[in-house]
Amino acid sequence: MENVLMNKVNRVSRRLATILWAGAAIGTVFGIAVTLAALLRPELLRGWANGAYPLTDGLTHPQIFLLVVLGLGQLALTVAALCALARMFSSVAREEPLSLEASALMRRASGWLLAATVYAVAVQIPGSLVASVHMPEGSRFISLALSSSHASGVIAALVLYAVASIQELAAQVRDDNRQIV
Repeated sequence: MENVLMNKVNRVSRRLATILWAGAAIGTVFGIAVTLAALLRPELLRGWANGAYPLTDGLTHPQIFLLVVLGLGQLALTVAALCALARMFSSVAREEPLSLEASALMRRASGWLLAATVYAVAVQIPGSLVASVHMPEGSRFISLALSSSHASGVIAALVLYAVASIQELAAQVRDDNRQIV
């Protein structure tokens, strides 16, 4: 019975690791493509920039490029979180589900996810400055908004951290029990 469950855990963990690695790869390719578009054809991203900052009009190519660079920071942090989770599931597939390595990787992923969420909130300030710098004095603005997606990101990071702590404790108890027996 235990062997059947371990096989299932290994199979599911390998599958999840593959999906997360694919997501990280897609995010990386997307980031490179958007960066190239911002450098070579910034007019392609004008609609996105005007949608993100609707009060602005006539953004210059350097402004669009800076807005893209600011936006890619969150993508990079999210890709780092996906890579840490993929490594965690790969570790679970190689070893036992309860390992100190897997819990450390999950804790690292929670940190990256929290960093991505905090960055998403904080980047709004320089983003709004970049978007409105060309506007006449008195029309420039600084914006900051909190949404349920920001709260969800913080909650997900905290849940991952808590699960990592529980997993670490369980791995330590398992190791202690093995030493006693």
